[in-house]
Formats: sequence, C-alpha cells, structure tokens
Amino acid sequence: NQADYQLIDCQVTSEHLLSLGAEEIPRVQFIELLQMYTKTFMLNKNWLD
Repeated sequence: NQADYQLIDCQVTSEHLLSLGAEEIPRVQFIELLQMYTKTFMLNKNWLD
C-alpha cells in the first residue's frame, strides 16, 4: 500500500472484511504485531500523508 501500513484493527469480523483480505488473529498476536509496528512507524509518519 502507498502509506506502508502493516496492520488495521477491523474490530468486528464480517464477510465483507474477509472478502477484502482481513484475517482473524489471536489477541496475543495482535498485541505483538501492534508493538512491533508502532515502534518504528509512528516516529516519522503522519497517518494523513
């Protein structure tokens, strides 16, 4: 993707989101990914860019 986002928290599973490629993952995995991606991403990015 253009902004290089690696993770989107959809919060509620739906057929529509699954059809777009969303995947359900365990909470522990989500927290690990969130910690990994926020360490570097937020240092030099604006989500509106």
